[in-house]
Amino acid sequence: MSKFKYNSMQSPDHLIPSVPRFERAAGACRHFKIGRSTLWMWVKTWPGFPKPLKASQRVTLFDLTAIEAFLISKAVSGGAHE
Repeated sequence: MSKFKYNSMQSPDHLIPSVPRFERAAGACRHFKIGRSTLWMWVKTWPGFPKPLKASQRVTLFDLTAIEAFLISKAVSGGAHE
């Protein structure tokens, strides 16, 4: 049995595990192959982009699962700002 619970929706989101995977900014940038400034631009300018979790004064975490789902939904909708 898989340790991931999968969504049963009819959209591409059903391919994304619903278990959160947290990474710091550097790890999120490596995962998505983007620069740190791009990650923060997404946070600040894209409505609905998953907000980072402030774990402590010096540690900010990003939920990779939520960001992947958001990016897939942007691709499906044509990437238009809402």
